Amino acid sequence: MAHTIIRNCRRCGKQFSPHRANIAQGCGWFCTALCFRESVSPGYGSTRQRLLARRRIDPQTGCWNWTGWSDDAGYGGMSVNGKKGKVSRIAAQEFLGFDPLSGLCVLHHCDNPGCFNPEHLFIGTRTDNMKDMVRKQRGARGENIPQSKLTTRQVLEIRRRNAVGETNNTLAAAFNVVQSTISRIVQRKRWMHV
Repeated sequence: MAHTIIRNCRRCGKQFSPHRANIAQGCGWFCTALCFRESVSPGYGSTRQRLLARRRIDPQTGCWNWTGWSDDAGYGGMSVNGKKGKVSRIAAQEFLGFDPLSGLCVLHHCDNPGCFNPEHLFIGTRTDNMKDMVRKQRGARGENIPQSKLTTRQVLEIRRRNAVGETNNTLAAAFNVVQSTISRIVQRKRWMHV
């Protein structure tokens, strides 16, 4: 009866049972291929080393631009311990002590999604993230929002007609929207950018 051999991974210390064929070949010292690669292959190292090896510093902005894989929005991506994540979040964990389970967001002072310079990153709530987006005038606005019923020209016309005394109810009927929409447009609570 064969007994099971238990070893501790030379990289992460996790206990595992290597395959007999690996032991016979003098291998079986790492619990996964990832642990093996991160321990012995060039280009792999600590998370911090891997981040710094993939940065290109912009001398004008100071941004640390990620040179590895990026998504369609420009956010860098990499794997750490077999889990994929955004580079800005990984950098915030590594350099700022960010807790990824906190439910908080990692935001950019520089508004560059490919940047992971810890001096350009800050931690905030989802509300902070949305306020930052509005302050920097990012995201869909006005007629670029698919649900928008009005155009920029119509909003300007609503404000002009209201300024000369036309009532919100009359304007609502004329533009096929509810009175509260007209009120918010006139008070600049909606379509503030126009």
